[in-house]
Amino acid sequence: MPTDRTPPHGTPAHGRPADAAAAHGTSSDGARSDGTPAHGPGTPADATPAEGVPGGGAGARRRGRPRKDEPALTERVVLDAGVRLMVRDGLDAVTMRGLAAELGVRAASLYRYVRNKDELLDALADELFAGIDLTRYAQDDWRAALTAMAAALRRHLLARRDSARLIAGRFTTGPNALRNIEALLAVLRGAGLSDHDAAFATYTYVTWLFGFVAAEQNRLSAEVAAGMAPREYLDRLAGRLRAMPPDRYPHVVALAGELTAPDLAARFDFALARLLAGIDVLRTTADPR
Repeated sequence: MPTDRTPPHGTPAHGRPADAAAAHGTSSDGARSDGTPAHGPGTPADATPAEGVPGGGAGARRRGRPRKDEPALTERVVLDAGVRLMVRDGLDAVTMRGLAAELGVRAASLYRYVRNKDELLDALADELFAGIDLTRYAQDDWRAALTAMAAALRRHLLARRDSARLIAGRFTTGPNALRNIEALLAVLRGAGLSDHDAAFATYTYVTWLFGFVAAEQNRLSAEVAAGMAPREYLDRLAGRLRAMPPDRYPHVVALAGELTAPDLAARFDFALARLLAGIDVLRTTADPR
């Protein structure tokens, strides 16, 4: 469904709450100082990350001894460069060769830290959660807690280009991701949901949220990708929809204005309210056993 989106701009801040985020005018959960956006679980990982190997499995091996003329690498340097590359150039630019070029090293030097691109993406997915801690939004009122967590996650992801696309469908065992999943589960179990319902509701909550933000971060159309302002595109789109044959598309024609209205925040709140209403039904119909 077409909606107004925030176009990409400069390089958003990345990092843990006390360092780069503050330096670039963002809060620990990704909101810019002017209040505007900068702009889950899927298949579980089978292995526990190896010590010192971001996102790696238990059998991950350190390989690729750096040459003496190359810059010194550390796990922190690799992760920061990976997020910086994604935020600046997009997720498709994050390859082993692309990251090596960003760092000024040979691609072989990266194998000391990750075995392949997929391990790199796992590590970056967890790193994106380093700057947000959902436990700070936990409270006795489960509705208020889930609402605050959703708003914080949305701000955080919007501030980092392609972050929702990276995270969606990825379930890693990194400490940052697990900390936030633990916070969600605690709220839902505390609300009275069964273990099954709490786990399934968490999946529904995060996949909806990541999908919503991924749509916000995507280009509206080829015209917008070529430089047209999103609002101008949506105004033109509304006119084209109204001009469709009403005998074939009566509902599209009738709702052309609503379909193209620039109200993403309202759409987000609408979907969240419906999701919370569904969770409330689970609470009231839960088997007391």
